[in-house]
Amino acid sequence: MRPVTFQRRLDADTELRVLQEEDATTLYALIDSNREHLSDWLTWVPAIREVGDTRAFIRNTLARYLRGEGIACGLWHHGALVGVIECQAVDPHSRSTELGYWLDERHTGLGLASRACDVLLAHAFNELKLHKVVIRCPVGHDKSAGVARRLGFTQEGLLRAHRWLHESPVDEYVFGLLAHEWTQRGEEPDPSDSDEARPA
Repeated sequence: MRPVTFQRRLDADTELRVLQEEDATTLYALIDSNREHLSDWLTWVPAIREVGDTRAFIRNTLARYLRGEGIACGLWHHGALVGVIECQAVDPHSRSTELGYWLDERHTGLGLASRACDVLLAHAFNELKLHKVVIRCPVGHDKSAGVARRLGFTQEGLLRAHRWLHESPVDEYVFGLLAHEWTQRGEEPDPSDSDEARPA
C-alpha cells in the first residue's frame, strides 16, 4: 500500500495535503462554523453532527486513497484549514473521477479553489493517468459553474431533478475535462476570480 502522503504547496502561504485523522476536530469546527453557507448547496452538511462524523469521513477517504479510489485534501491558508478539495470515486476502468470542493465563506473570492483544483487535476491526469474528470453542480450555483469553466471544463449536459435540496428536486449541470484538453489548455485559471462551494 502507498503511504498516506500527498502534499503540494500552492505558494508560500497555501498548501494542499491529504486529510489525516488528527484533522478531524479542525475539520468539524470549520464545517460547524460554515453550516449556513455550506447548506445552500451541499446535502451532506446536516449529517455532520459531531467530531466523530468528520473522523469517519477522513477514515473512509484515507481507505479509498490507499485503494487508489480517490483522494480528499485539506486546503490550508496561512496555517488554517479553509476548505476541502476532493477527487471522488476514481474509476480505474473508465479512468475517470469527479472533482468536488468547498471553502470557508471568508476565504471565497480569493481564487483558492481554482488553484487547488488545478493541483488535483495535475495529480489526476499526470500521476493517476486518468482520461476524464467530471464536475457536477446545481443549476443556479453560478459561481461554481464559473470555476468549472475557468478550469477549462466543457458543459456536457443537464441532469434533471437529480439532487434533492431543501425539500425539492434541483437540476444539475455536468461539466467534463479530458486529459488532452487539460494538457493543451493555454492558460492557468485566473487566481483573482471568485470561488464558491461546490458539492464535495
